[in-house]
Amino acid sequence: MNVASPHNLLNSVQHYENFPVASWLLPKHCVPAVQALYRFARAADDIADEGDATPDQRLDALAALYAALENPALAKIPWVSDLAPFIADGSLSKVELQKLLSAFSQDAVQDSQPDEPRHADFASLLDYCTRSANPVGRMMLTLTRSPYTPQTEALSDDICTALQLINFWQDIAKDALRGRSYVPMTTFRSHAFPTNSADPNYRSMMQTLCNDARTRMAAGTPLLKHLSGRFKAEIALTVAGGLRVLDKLHAANYAVQNPPIRLTLRDSLPILGCAIKLMLKYRKS
Repeated sequence: MNVASPHNLLNSVQHYENFPVASWLLPKHCVPAVQALYRFARAADDIADEGDATPDQRLDALAALYAALENPALAKIPWVSDLAPFIADGSLSKVELQKLLSAFSQDAVQDSQPDEPRHADFASLLDYCTRSANPVGRMMLTLTRSPYTPQTEALSDDICTALQLINFWQDIAKDALRGRSYVPMTTFRSHAFPTNSADPNYRSMMQTLCNDARTRMAAGTPLLKHLSGRFKAEIALTVAGGLRVLDKLHAANYAVQNPPIRLTLRDSLPILGCAIKLMLKYRKS
């Protein structure tokens, strides 16, 4: 694909009608908004790092999306205009959507600098997560009409950041083949710059990264105490799934693989059991 303009890049996205529906556990009233949010995020992510467009073309297209969000009802891009009613009624936040675009814009620039760590230190990586992952959790609290307070926002952020980090460490070998490294430079340095998964320092680094993600997940899990119904079950299963990936990485002695470790049907019962335990542990007072 030779993309010559932001307009062409915006219209090259092929996913609009092909996204999976939102989880069946989600409250039915929020499913249309979740589907619209997912289409928007998936399309913007593809603009940032799929195909052979130049970084400038990607940035221009993402900037056009950013501008379209100012008045989505008039946007000519379906997966932007579809957001309009949900932004208008407060179900989705324009600010949080624009944070997502900020993270995707960062990806577009960093993809032009392969084989270099994307983050100098953990603070930089966490800043990225506040824009690439946390906005989704915050909007889900609003969409599901869950309690939204500074406390629940912070707990949601912990879960979303943990899930983002788990995804990075799960896919670390696959990303390396694409010239991407989300491991901060300070972490590489503290583990003597390991180069492959056979290096004991590499496995030590992976263990450190996974333990950090587990700690963040544990910090956010009390969010369940503030949730109820199907959304509580959805989040409990999501947390359990993330913890299961960490368990499988631990069982593999942190030897990263390509293709990456993935959850399978065999993981269903352990995940369900973990989710039930979490829901019982964090019952409402």
